[in-house]
Amino acid sequence: MSPVKLASFKWSLIMKRIIKSSLVGVALLAASSAFAYTKPLYTYSSTFHASSTTAQATLVHPPTDITVINASSNFIYVTVPNSPINDYLQPGYNDHVYNYDPNLWFTYLVLQDQYRATFYSANVCRLAIVTVYGYTGHFRINVDSDLCN
Repeated sequence: MSPVKLASFKWSLIMKRIIKSSLVGVALLAASSAFAYTKPLYTYSSTFHASSTTAQATLVHPPTDITVINASSNFIYVTVPNSPINDYLQPGYNDHVYNYDPNLWFTYLVLQDQYRATFYSANVCRLAIVTVYGYTGHFRINVDSDLCN
């Protein structure tokens, strides 16, 4: 093999490696930026945790307004995991969970008794009305999602 062909062959190998490594770098960068954004859960507010966006809150009704009615004889906790919503709800009172994101259709809602034992956890639609009946250890839940359709 002549020295010119050998140099050309080495040069083509080097260029192939540079191109492959740059393509891998671009792919990694694209993948990391594609999965980097998640919806911030701090945008939730409730009856007990007012929203920090008070200007927006006074102008429009939130697209997400989940109502939790405590018709039981015990206190319950209303929580949305990884958000500031962690409300201690008295018997006979209601709690509203708000979110102003129009692209949010379902919310993962967790209801716990006064001892923090979970008795309900599910995705509910944005206008659900969740009613809790009964007492600790024997709660009954009615989820009305008619307004969501």
